[in-house]
Amino acid sequence: MKRLYLILVLLFFAPNIYGGFQNDLNLSGLSYFDYSRGVYVGDQASFYKLVNELGVAVAPKLLSPATTLGQAGFELGLETSITPINANASYWKRSVEGGRPSDTLTIGSFRLRKGFPYSFEVGTSVSYIFLSQMFLGGVELKWAVNEGFYYLPDLGLRLAINRLFNAKDLDLTNGGLDTIISKTFGVGGFLQLTPYFAYTYLTVVTSRRTINATPWDSRDNGGSTNYPNDQFTFDSKWQWNHRFLFGLKIKGHIVTTYYEFALAPDAVNTHSFKIAADF
Repeated sequence: MKRLYLILVLLFFAPNIYGGFQNDLNLSGLSYFDYSRGVYVGDQASFYKLVNELGVAVAPKLLSPATTLGQAGFELGLETSITPINANASYWKRSVEGGRPSDTLTIGSFRLRKGFPYSFEVGTSVSYIFLSQMFLGGVELKWAVNEGFYYLPDLGLRLAINRLFNAKDLDLTNGGLDTIISKTFGVGGFLQLTPYFAYTYLTVVTSRRTINATPWDSRDNGGSTNYPNDQFTFDSKWQWNHRFLFGLKIKGHIVTTYYEFALAPDAVNTHSFKIAADF
């Protein structure tokens, strides 16, 4: 066990020695030297494109129909999402360690959901972005406006927020309001199929941050005020996106599986999967 722990520690901290994982951010590349002013300037347009794609890729996944788990319901789930990105775009190549981002952003998550009276449900999740040292923490609140009627579809609303952690040079929070419609059908007395559709009004928020344009230069000590011309900033920004979700829940006697496709016309699309057990 001690050896396994040591291996995990080395795998996590070794990139700090060699420059980071493939998808770790290094936004010093999103700058250029303005000779007329004698300072480094941030490429705001490229930064906004990067944040828009990254923010939508790491946005909260729905992976549940409009219904809640019920007053005594409790669900534990393992999730993964795969998001193809524009890896050949200059704003991605200039923003990651080594200049070679992966073609997709893959995220693994552990998620917990708990039902409450009056058709409410709360949840929380912890996620890891593969090939990076970045993590996500999320919370959510769902309310089923209508659920359980035989002839009517189920309707629900969900508010979810994610926060990105351990991201060099970037302070990012995102969240969305989902409007969900779903309907459950029995199959052979041993399966339940629940297709669902949702619309998300999604926002990506980045806060103002000072970045060192020349981190390789030991003289500025990582952005010291002795070399102020090597520092630049990106402005705070709120970006809004429309996201459309198409999903299917398959419930058996022991486990429940989910598939979801997220379409964001102005950003990136995502395929998500979940396997869960509810009590």
